[in-house]
Amino acid sequence: MKLTGSVTAHLGVRHDQGGPTSASRTSPRLGLVWTQGRSTLKVLYGTAFRAPNEYELHYYEANESLQPETIRTVEAVAERYLGRGWRLSISLFDNRIAQLITLQDRDGELGFANRGLNDSRGLEAGLETELRNGLRGQLTYSFQRTTDRDAGQVLTNSPRHLLKLGVTTAIVEERLSAGLDVQYMSGRGTLAGHTLPGFVLANLSLRAPRVVGGLDASVGAYNLFDARYSDPVPKSIDRTRFRRAGGACSSASPGGFEAMGRRLLGIALGRALAAGSEDRIRAAHSRGNPGLRDILGLCGRHLRPSSSNPKIRQSPP
Repeated sequence: MKLTGSVTAHLGVRHDQGGPTSASRTSPRLGLVWTQGRSTLKVLYGTAFRAPNEYELHYYEANESLQPETIRTVEAVAERYLGRGWRLSISLFDNRIAQLITLQDRDGELGFANRGLNDSRGLEAGLETELRNGLRGQLTYSFQRTTDRDAGQVLTNSPRHLLKLGVTTAIVEERLSAGLDVQYMSGRGTLAGHTLPGFVLANLSLRAPRVVGGLDASVGAYNLFDARYSDPVPKSIDRTRFRRAGGACSSASPGGFEAMGRRLLGIALGRALAAGSEDRIRAAHSRGNPGLRDILGLCGRHLRPSSSNPKIRQSPP
C-alpha cells in the first residue's frame, strides 16, 4: 500500500484455528519501507508462535497443559546499492520470546514445561556482490545477546558472534559451478558452566545442473581442514558436550559413547531456521529433539522477519 511516493506499507494478518495442542491465534505483521534512489530503510514488526509437538507432549511425563511458544520481533534495516553489483545492508533487531517449552527435571522425572521470557537483541551487517563473470560473494556478520529475563543470565549454546563468507563461481558456464563456504562461531556456554571455544569450518561444493533432463548433480566436502570443535548438549543427555572431528560426533566425557553421523539439535534447527524451512523444523522435532530453549542462541536471530522481505514468516501450529 503506497503511503507516499517513496513510502510503502505492508500489512498482514494470519489466523490459525485451534487444534488439540493449541488455542486459536491471530498473528499480525507490519512493514514500512522507504526507498530513495539506491537507499532503502525498513521498519518491521511481527508476531509468531509454535505449538508443542507430540514429542514434547508425551515422550516424557505427559503434559497436556503445554502452551505454544511465542515471539514478538521488531527490526530496523538499512540497505544501500553501491553500484556494479554490490549491496550493503545493516539491521538492528529486538526479539522477545515467551512461554519457551523447556525440558525440566522434577524430582528425578524429566518432562517439558513452559518457562519464562527471553530477550534476543543484536545487529547484522552484510555485503553482497554479483559480478558479470559469474562470481558471487556474500559476507555477513552477526552480533547478538540472548538472555533469560527471569535469571538475568545469557543462555547456554548462545554464540555472541557469527561470521560467514560464501563464494560461488562458474567453472563451465551453465554446466558446472563451485562454491566455498567459511563459517566462524564464537564460544558458547554449557549447562555445566563451562565455555566451549569458537571454531572455523570450511565447506566446498560442486554443482552440475540438468545433467540428465531435469536432474541436478552435486558433491560436497565438509570440514575441509578437519577442525575439532564441541557442541553443548541438552539436559536429556548425561554429558556436558559432544566433541566433533571430521564430521564424526563422539562424547567428550570419560567413558563416553559414539553418535556417528548425527547432528546435534542446536546446529540442525539453527540451520533449518536460517534457511526458513518449516518442514525441516517439524521433522527435527518429530525425531525426538528437545524444544527451542537449548538452541535459542543459534536460531532466535532467524525467527525474526527476513531483512530482505517485510513479510513476517509465521511458524505453523
